[in-house]
Amino acid sequence: MVCTDGTSYATPAKITDPSTDPDIATESFSFNDPPAIDITTAPLPGPAVALAATSPHSLLLAGNLAPVLGKLTARFGSQDLIAQLAIYPGEVEAVIAGTMARRGRSRDVRRALTAGSPAAFEGPRNGIDFSQFVPGVIQRLTELITAEGKARLGSVSRFVLANSLPGGDSGWTIYLTSGSTRFQALVLGNDPPDDHA
Repeated sequence: MVCTDGTSYATPAKITDPSTDPDIATESFSFNDPPAIDITTAPLPGPAVALAATSPHSLLLAGNLAPVLGKLTARFGSQDLIAQLAIYPGEVEAVIAGTMARRGRSRDVRRALTAGSPAAFEGPRNGIDFSQFVPGVIQRLTELITAEGKARLGSVSRFVLANSLPGGDSGWTIYLTSGSTRFQALVLGNDPPDDHA
């Protein structure tokens, strides 16, 4: 099945001819609907807000990111984990997954102000606790990348939470606006970013 948006999926299908008259072909086609999207594993969409990393309002600055994190933590931080997270200069996008108290529920959150409806999921998910999301780490890593990684501040595109770094650690993958270079660091920033081509 190919959908109008270009996506596709495979599903078992059955074609039958319920007619008893051999001269009349009446075919019936049945198939399974596509499975629901698991928002805890689906790629996050691109940002709706375009802002340069060099802007004084950039969320790569701890003072700008802290209030956004405060709103996110106030709404979800007491019982939930951050399953996915992308920090752009002008926007934060997150998928928040329920912990033991609210197992199997998740929400897609954009700009830390708009939350989608809860969606169910099954199976284990990795995530970080809200206490591990420290705004100062984002700014410090940005400064390290521009000073030691020889990247321009304006070329920093986004920080993406990676829950499967070597050793099973969580951390940040930092992408630039162009090229194949990216940087990685542990989630609390206590490991200098490694340059990967």
